[in-house]
Amino acid sequence: MGESWVDYFEESLRDCHMPIPSGLFADAVTTVSTIRSLQSAVGLAGGLSGDVTIADLVGAGTIPEAFTAVGGVLAAAYVGALIGASIYASSCAAEDWFSVSGSSDVDTSDVDVSQYQAAGAQVAAAGASGGGSADGSGGY
Repeated sequence: MGESWVDYFEESLRDCHMPIPSGLFADAVTTVSTIRSLQSAVGLAGGLSGDVTIADLVGAGTIPEAFTAVGGVLAAAYVGALIGASIYASSCAAEDWFSVSGSSDVDTSDVDVSQYQAAGAQVAAAGASGGGSADGSGGY
C-alpha cells in the first residue's frame, strides 16, 4: 500500500508552497470540517472580492489561532489549495486502494497537481460567493 491520505494531502500542500498547521488536518474527516469552516469564514469576510488573509480571520476570531502559522496567505487561495489537495489525496489514495495489494508499481509522479488545485479553487469560489446547491449544502 502507498502513503496515507494525509501524506498525499500534505505532499500536495508542500508542492504549492502552502503552510500546514499541525493538528488541523489529522484525517480526511477533520480536513473536510476544517475546509468548510474556513470557507464559511471567507464568505462572511467578503468572499473572493476582498484581500482577506488567514491572519485577518484569526484576528477576527472567526477561525482557530492554530492557523496563525498560515498568516498572510489570502484566505480564498488557501481554501482553494486545501480543496485541491483533498481531491489530489483522495485520487492517490483511491489509486493505491485499487492497486494490487503489495504492488510497488503505483506511480503518481505524472499526476498534474495543478489540475486538482484549479478544481479546488473553483469549488472554493462557488462556496465563498454563495454558489452551490439549492439546499445550502454547497453541493458537497
